[in-house]
Amino acid sequence: MTTDPKNQQSALQGNDVARDLTIGNFAQTINYNQIIQEAKLTGGSLINLPQTNVTFFAGRDDDLKKVHELLQKNQRVAAVAFVKGMGGVGKSELALQYSLRHFLTDYSGGICWLRANEGTLPTQLQDFVQIQLGEMMPDGLDSGEKLAGHCWRRLSDRLEGQMLVVLDDVKSSDDVNPFLPPQNGKFWVLATTRLVLGKWDQQYTLDVLVLAAAVDLLKSFLPEADPRRGNDAEIERLCEWLGRLPLAIELVGRYLALPNQLDTGISEILQRLQGECMVQLSQITDEERKLLPKNLNVAASFFLSWQELSPLAQRLACMLGLFALAPIPWELAENAALFKLENIQSSRLTKFINGLENIQSSRLTKFINKTLKKNNPKITKEDLKKARGELLNINLLQVIFLEDVHFYHLHQLLREYFKFQYQKHSEWSNIKDKLICSLIKFCNNLSNNENSSNIATSYLKPHLGILKDREKIFDICKSDNEFIEDVLRGFGSLRDYYEKIGSYSIAEDWGIESLEIRKKFYSEQHSDIAQDCSKLAHIYNMNQKYNDAVDYFKQAIQKYKKAGEMREEIKNVIKATRLNFKLDIYYEFDLEKHEKESENLSNDKHDYDLRYEIKELRQEEDKQAKQKEEKRLNSVKEEIKIAVVGYRNTGKTSFIRTLVRDKVGIVEDKAGSTIEPEEHECLTNIKLVDCPGFISIDQYQSYRREKEEKLLSKREILSKNKWTEETIDLCEKAINKIKISDIVIYVVSLENLHDEVTQREIEEIKNTNKKNYSYY
Repeated sequence: MTTDPKNQQSALQGNDVARDLTIGNFAQTINYNQIIQEAKLTGGSLINLPQTNVTFFAGRDDDLKKVHELLQKNQRVAAVAFVKGMGGVGKSELALQYSLRHFLTDYSGGICWLRANEGTLPTQLQDFVQIQLGEMMPDGLDSGEKLAGHCWRRLSDRLEGQMLVVLDDVKSSDDVNPFLPPQNGKFWVLATTRLVLGKWDQQYTLDVLVLAAAVDLLKSFLPEADPRRGNDAEIERLCEWLGRLPLAIELVGRYLALPNQLDTGISEILQRLQGECMVQLSQITDEERKLLPKNLNVAASFFLSWQELSPLAQRLACMLGLFALAPIPWELAENAALFKLENIQSSRLTKFINGLENIQSSRLTKFINKTLKKNNPKITKEDLKKARGELLNINLLQVIFLEDVHFYHLHQLLREYFKFQYQKHSEWSNIKDKLICSLIKFCNNLSNNENSSNIATSYLKPHLGILKDREKIFDICKSDNEFIEDVLRGFGSLRDYYEKIGSYSIAEDWGIESLEIRKKFYSEQHSDIAQDCSKLAHIYNMNQKYNDAVDYFKQAIQKYKKAGEMREEIKNVIKATRLNFKLDIYYEFDLEKHEKESENLSNDKHDYDLRYEIKELRQEEDKQAKQKEEKRLNSVKEEIKIAVVGYRNTGKTSFIRTLVRDKVGIVEDKAGSTIEPEEHECLTNIKLVDCPGFISIDQYQSYRREKEEKLLSKREILSKNKWTEETIDLCEKAINKIKISDIVIYVVSLENLHDEVTQREIEEIKNTNKKNYSYY
């Protein structure tokens, strides 16, 4: 690597000692945390970079330069620049090193690092905004495009300079495209991937290390006085055999540096890899082969390190391999490793034992107890920490820092290798049971807030996929009836937790899982099945999936009928559900169709006819609506709402501050500070409503016409006309407040008072609100 030492010293000057990073022939002690902290203090940068575990980074000078050129070029023509390459070649580390070297000079706005392989980009963005900006999310945002769009807008408004967005380990363009930042010149996007994504001129292929850099990397793990450092020819052969892949070279280098391997020669290690390790790998099945790297020489380096682990460290590695490819909170791993399965395992054999004669039963019971103790050895937290240390020492496990907390992470190739080892050891099959049961137990406490604010909960979602293994869940439930209730409480807690934080799509998933478990182990007439359907109807409604909401609403009513619930209780369920619906689901319910179905119903007086309940509820709600309107009209004298509207950055908030004599709202030099309507009390019973500023009233009027006349969806209209969602949303929010306000004050600059745009805005206000109208 040929990095200029002077440039490096300039960028890193004044940093305290923390860890050594060797760059080519230049060594500099770097405190990454201090660099990031200083950047935040001096430049207002927003940064969430993971801490690097690499202590020697060489041979990538040209790669760093070409990645920078690719970003510069693609910023003008494409949304994303891709760094692609095989697993273990160092794509993520290259992106991290690039970020560290360029954010002080090119990305003063900050760096947003997102893990693209988890399917949680919107929620990661939400965390970034909440932590870096200290802002909470407004109501009405789900876990999808709306949430991501809001986050990018808030970041765009607050950025002081350009921001680099890193999408690490992209699996599919479809997973990231809906959540990309706007192309407004403020965001530069770099993605790492194993796949061929984007156009050819958006890609840079990262190759393996050149031989000289590979040799330097392996030598970096050996002590300075180690005589093996002088065996260049042997080291070159070893690096070539390992495919010059950084991950494999680092594993072998750390293995050579172990105290019990200091007298092991380079040629001896190569012979061991080519001999014993390859012999072991030659005996695997085709199915097992799929879990290993394409280059079996790399897998041999894994096997070499695996042999150095204690049995407990091997079991811990296999358990960590069952977690998702995402940061792993140690609390979850520790809970799983320490979870006791004796009750579940022994109950699986209870029926068989009970059917034996007393002598046989007694002998078998002793044998089973002995076997259970052997497969579930007593483990302490200290034992686990020692096992974790073994994995960390030879780089089979990495530690990362998120929100000042230690998390643990597996390289994807190593994760697959640990899964391969898990499958080879049938005696370790209970590891998955322990992980599932411990996660269920953890989720049970979400509903009573024991874990809802826990840092582990924030990073829980990617690891929940294992709980959707219904075959495994059913198998455990059959062995332990009490576990059925644990599962239902856990899934119900997940459903309620994600609904509470507005992640309705995730809440839907766990609502469905809960329902499927109940259907498997409960009778169709059980009222809890109806309750699950009712909750799903509510969640689908909140997520604006009204057809699905109606389907589950119908199922809830029918299930309650079969369960023999009282008429009044069923009515309360319908009413409670109806009051939460934003659309009139009774029209969706299709009364005419239901009336035809009702003709076939029994004439028994106890038979429940939904038609009449619907009609009664409509009449009741019409009555309530009239009463509410009458109350509103009567209270006008008691409370007056005044909407303050106008084009963006015309001083609406400043005007309100003057009237209320308080520093309310947000006032900045940039336009668009107000994105949500805010009410401020001016005098007793008089409230001023600070509305979002108009961006383009012409686009909003055209959007409304196309929606009403052509019946197009919002997404279709925006895509067709290439309009931004922000333009329409802000206008809609302002217009909605104008409709319900008693007085409207239109704030306009005098120099723009008579232009055409101002006149169209005034006409829109007049058509929307027929009440009093004032200028300012």
